[in-house]
Amino acid sequence: MTQQSCPSSSNSDASDGCEKMKSGKLDDRLKVFAAIPRKKTNKRIEIIKAIFLDLPDVCLAIPEIQQHTCANDTLTVIQPPLYVVGRQLQQKAHPGRVTVLDLQDMSLAGQITPSLGNLTSLRKLTLDSNRLSGQLPPLNRLTRLEELSLGTNLLQGDIPDALTNCSKLKSLNLALNMLVGSIPENIGFLTNLVVMDLSGNNLSGIIPQTFSNISRLREMSLADNLLVGSIPKELGQLTDISIVFLGGNSLSSSVPATLFNLSYLQILDLDTNMLSGTLPSDVGHMLPNLQFLFLGENKLDGHIPDSLGNASELGQRPGVRLHFQKKGLLLTSIGNLSIKLQQLNLGQNNLFRTVPPTIGKYRNLFKLTLSYNNLTGTIEKWVGTLKNLQGLYLEGNTFVGSIPNSLGNLNKLTSLYLSKNQFDGLMPANLGNLSQLTQLDLSYNNIQGNIPLQISRLKQLMELHLSSNKRTGEIPSNLDQCDNLITIQIDQNMLIGEIPTSFGNLIALNVLNLSQNNLSGTVPATLSDLQLLSKLDLSHNHLHGEIPRNGVYINATCIYLEGNWGLCGGVADLQMPLCSAISQRSETEYYLVRILVPILGFTSLIMLAYIIILGKNTSRRTYVSFLSFGKKFPRVSYSDLNRATGNFSKANIIGKGSYGTVYRGKLTQAKIQVAINVFNLDMKCADKSFVTECEVLRSIRHRILVPILTACSTIDNNGDAFKALVYEFMPNGNLDTWLHNRFLGSSAKQLSLAQRASVAVGIADALAYLHHHYQNLIRCRRPMTVGIGPKAVSKGLRRRPPSA
Repeated sequence: MTQQSCPSSSNSDASDGCEKMKSGKLDDRLKVFAAIPRKKTNKRIEIIKAIFLDLPDVCLAIPEIQQHTCANDTLTVIQPPLYVVGRQLQQKAHPGRVTVLDLQDMSLAGQITPSLGNLTSLRKLTLDSNRLSGQLPPLNRLTRLEELSLGTNLLQGDIPDALTNCSKLKSLNLALNMLVGSIPENIGFLTNLVVMDLSGNNLSGIIPQTFSNISRLREMSLADNLLVGSIPKELGQLTDISIVFLGGNSLSSSVPATLFNLSYLQILDLDTNMLSGTLPSDVGHMLPNLQFLFLGENKLDGHIPDSLGNASELGQRPGVRLHFQKKGLLLTSIGNLSIKLQQLNLGQNNLFRTVPPTIGKYRNLFKLTLSYNNLTGTIEKWVGTLKNLQGLYLEGNTFVGSIPNSLGNLNKLTSLYLSKNQFDGLMPANLGNLSQLTQLDLSYNNIQGNIPLQISRLKQLMELHLSSNKRTGEIPSNLDQCDNLITIQIDQNMLIGEIPTSFGNLIALNVLNLSQNNLSGTVPATLSDLQLLSKLDLSHNHLHGEIPRNGVYINATCIYLEGNWGLCGGVADLQMPLCSAISQRSETEYYLVRILVPILGFTSLIMLAYIIILGKNTSRRTYVSFLSFGKKFPRVSYSDLNRATGNFSKANIIGKGSYGTVYRGKLTQAKIQVAINVFNLDMKCADKSFVTECEVLRSIRHRILVPILTACSTIDNNGDAFKALVYEFMPNGNLDTWLHNRFLGSSAKQLSLAQRASVAVGIADALAYLHHHYQNLIRCRRPMTVGIGPKAVSKGLRRRPPSA
């Protein structure tokens, strides 16, 4: 291998360092090399070439200079700019002399070599913030190791049990990798640990109780994993601990009372779990040094403890975050917290009623979150006093009233979220004074009036959300002066006018939603110049004209233009009509409308009059005629007759005969009243009588005789045989009631002599027809029933055929 010389440099320290590294063994060279500032990348590469290429078991891979020099293919030592791996690293380099190896944030890739386990004198190993992958190597021989930092890499697999042999470890950082499996049960053997961070992995299982053996532990983070089960009560034995991060898991059950005995605790994060139960009422007395409290996204219930006001450190640094699943009052005891409170997060609770005005005394608050509760009332009594607010999050409540003008005086505000409430009135024009504002969300309220022109003063504004209100007027044409806008959502309002062409000046615009308004005019061609625009929703307006064919308008998946009937053209994927077709069709439709509307209107009036006057009678006559003289009889079911007679109600009985009962009913399908003769099949020969009457009556045709409409032979709801004949109903009753004035009352009309004679002649004519013109002799064994039709013309209901 070619011998390399140290680089010449005006920096004597670098040259001296190079000579020292070149003259020493590998472990000595590594220590000196680590002391060279990383910013001097080129110098470090030259030194690497000079001091390592003389070693027989070294391979250099320096992509920056496209050089790959290897003395032994079984060994890789350098990745840009330095990565020590390989099987034979310590076999010829005098193991046991390297004590510190710090290669963090060096863009290292690949797997960690097990040869690192041969550096038995190593006290500090730092490889974090690289792109190292694979599994953790066995480092059980590094018994002198005190600090191991492998965080922010791509490491996979389990945490090896052998790691617990490094009993002198004081700091262990494996955070932000892709480690899986459970935390080793013998983690408690690392009794010298002071700081441990296993957060941001995919660790599962429970939290080992053996953590209680690590009595010196001061900082513990197991957040953002997949841990389950309850929090071990044994953690209460870690009396020196000051920081506990267990958020972002699936821990359940109640918070152990022993956890509140940790008097040195400054940060407690149990956020985003499934913890239940209540907080101790004296939690503020038990944790006097508490500065941060995160209990959000759990199932805790009860009230906010009054004693939190006694945690004198709580709130002096940001912040307080609580979450309760059941209803709890926003107690006035919140006013007992430290006056230095900087951050208060009570979002996503079931807190209700009004916000106590005492919250306005926390004038050091820079972030207040009360979102997604059931809070109501107005905010004007307290919000204007919070002069240092940078973020105000009140969305998802039922706050009422107008938006206070005092908000315009909070000149430090960067985020203002008032959406999903019941605010009404006008939008304060002095919101334009909030020069630091980057996010403004007033959507889903009842805010009325025009959008103030003063909004254009918000030079830092990036997001504007005014959706689903009662906005009227036009979109301010000077809105393009907010040249940092990324998102504009003003849909579901009542805006009119044209879309400002000045929107084409918003070069950072990514989302523009103006749908469901009353906007008119054409689609602005200037929007096609916005290269970052990925969503354009102009649907359900009154736009017209040709759609541009460049810029965002090319991608049919990014734009929404439906509901604008005057638009045409554009790319084929939009499936819009051609503009020439639109023009020709519009002209044709204009003349057709002028000609056809009067004609159709006059015709409709005539048809309506005809239906009202003649339709009903014609329909009935046609139906009766068809039933009486047609070759087919309509089918009716048992359920049809049951429904027509009200379940064969006694109130609908109009007569009884030898073989059955006659009911009055109304067929739903035909919309006519009928007489239904239901045969009593328990009577002897009733079934035979039914068949005989069907044969005889189907061929009788006489103006005086009541025609048969149809017959029904089936089973009823009980499974028994059911037979019935259906006749036309005589609405004026029978002849007996007219002759003897029965059931009709004293005011009923009497038949005149001429009418009586007409009835008698009609009956005689019918009898003559039956005896002389019908081939089968009809014998009468009981009085004939005579019904009176609508015009008082006599009609015999029917004649009974002989039973034998």
